[in-house]
Amino acid sequence: MLMRRIISFVSAIRVSRFTSTENNAKILLEIRSKEFDMDETFGEVQAGDLEGVIEVTSRLNQISAYDLSVKNEYMGFADFRASFTPETPSDWTVEPTEGSLTSREPTNFILRFRPNNPGTSEGHLVIETEDFKKTWKLVGSTG
Repeated sequence: MLMRRIISFVSAIRVSRFTSTENNAKILLEIRSKEFDMDETFGEVQAGDLEGVIEVTSRLNQISAYDLSVKNEYMGFADFRASFTPETPSDWTVEPTEGSLTSREPTNFILRFRPNNPGTSEGHLVIETEDFKKTWKLVGSTG
């Protein structure tokens, strides 16, 4: 009964480590509450090694979208943050910004570019977990 109450207040449970002896097995769990803040955990968004360049063209004040799929490189799942480096203009948005990446199925990200000024808009998209960081250079232009 008590365990059901605890689980009802938890938004995510992840197996962190597994240890085994002859007489018992222990599973240590990391429990993340709903108040978990990825920005506090990872700190300021910083670009890492580039995975590639994403180029998007759009008319002024109109949205163009780009789909991106990412899997967890390791077994199981990992919490992620998808965000932009501080110098990236507000012309860019991404969804989802937080969640879990699994190793079985890719997570689909939708990157949107809506230029507010004519010309070129550049920045970096960073998707990171505790174990890895993926960075793409963004180049948006008006058409």
